[in-house]
Amino acid sequence: MTRLTYPTSKTLVLTFLVALMLPACGRVVGAECREGLELCGTICCLEGYCSAEQVCTALPLDGGADAGFDASDDASDAGSDAGDANVDGGFDAGVDAGPPTGCEIGTSNCGGVCVSLDFDEENCGTCGNACDAGELCVGGSCTGLCDAPLLTCGSACIDPRTDPNNCGACGTVCETEICRRGMCRGPQPGHVVLIGHDYSASDLAETRLLGSAAFIPLEDPLRVIVYEGETTPTAIAGADAAIASVAASIGRDYTRETVTAPLVPVRLLSADVFVVLPQQGETDAALQSLGREWQRSLNSFLGRTGVVIVLDAAGSNEGTWQILSTSGLLRVTGRMDVAAGTELEVIEPTDAVARDVPLDYEAQMSSASFLGTTVSNHVVETTDGAPVVIHRFVIP
Repeated sequence: MTRLTYPTSKTLVLTFLVALMLPACGRVVGAECREGLELCGTICCLEGYCSAEQVCTALPLDGGADAGFDASDDASDAGSDAGDANVDGGFDAGVDAGPPTGCEIGTSNCGGVCVSLDFDEENCGTCGNACDAGELCVGGSCTGLCDAPLLTCGSACIDPRTDPNNCGACGTVCETEICRRGMCRGPQPGHVVLIGHDYSASDLAETRLLGSAAFIPLEDPLRVIVYEGETTPTAIAGADAAIASVAASIGRDYTRETVTAPLVPVRLLSADVFVVLPQQGETDAALQSLGREWQRSLNSFLGRTGVVIVLDAAGSNEGTWQILSTSGLLRVTGRMDVAAGTELEVIEPTDAVARDVPLDYEAQMSSASFLGTTVSNHVVETTDGAPVVIHRFVIP
């Protein structure tokens, strides 16, 4: 350690002693100590005073060699100056101050209390900076109340319409973990709907089939995510038009978001409806892979009463239904093309998917029926009993 020569000036001696008597610990700024301090465990101490047990030790104040100055010059003056320091500075240099205390990393000492400057509403960003009534401290800045319809619960903005831990009001917990429109609900089914139309061309019946399936959930606005993948522009436009038409007719609002394959599991967390457009240009291997990759997320989504809609029709592969099959959501073994003009029948007119759909209609271009399904809830069939629209209920 560098040795200092003891000054003869009484003023300098006093200043030096006061500096020695200041606490040797300081708060941690982020994960680092400020200049002149070293990190002892989770506490900042003056360099050279970190003990083997990594605790902050007091500075020696006995005027010996370890004190960092030479006591051989004017030792008597030093003693008298120390006494003056006691009078003027309010402390006694002859009393061991004991081990100073510090705060854990990420917190700061404000008036003797360790607080988080990122979230403490009385010390937001800096000690003593109190937020106004009703404000939150977020990231060290005071912010206003949550914008409606979000609700301020503690230090977070939540949606009381859907949050099962704050359903309708802060602290209202749903035992079923299902909160819909601000009310706790009992177990409700999820829905898997397979429609054998590609919507490159559609009539009133096909429009209502897709739109009614999309608006099974009661959330308003409805959150719809769409996987376009290897489909066609006409199929995209036709499906969008069908959903928009039914939304207008029943007075419902919705949002639509296109998602890529890797983002599907993430977007499902905040969606109500997932629409997979017909994958006319995709390979069978890729469709099967998507089913396996999405399996866990799709099952979780259905457990939260979500709706999965898959559109299918003629294409270069065996069928978009393979996504449902490999994910375990619906057993299907094959697809057969249904020629335009083929008569189709609604055999379950009370099903939600068949709402306001004529009891019979003609297939438009690019339609299909499905083989090998064990689900009995066929909504639409060909006249010889081949299912064209299938609705499966998934009970959590």
